[in-house]
Amino acid sequence: APHVAAALAPFARRHIELARPKALLLLGDETTKILLATNEPAPRVYARRFDVQFGGESVAVFPAPGLAAMLRTNALKRAAWRALRAIMRVYAR
Repeated sequence: APHVAAALAPFARRHIELARPKALLLLGDETTKILLATNEPAPRVYARRFDVQFGGESVAVFPAPGLAAMLRTNALKRAAWRALRAIMRVYAR
């Protein structure tokens, strides 16, 4: 539920700050809306790179469709694959 995700967002942000990843894959529309603080429709942001500040560190964030959505709609798998390839490029540097 969206209200549960919103309540847990501060904990997720703190975990990301502590983990200090170079890149992050966001799966699902609610996760994307909450952590990117955007109202833009999720399909428009799939596989796009966003540089988000977590605790003073910039993290490359790549939204992708959720797993259930990909199981229902095969065409969404392409966006998830693009996001995964983009993350691989970040870590290859």
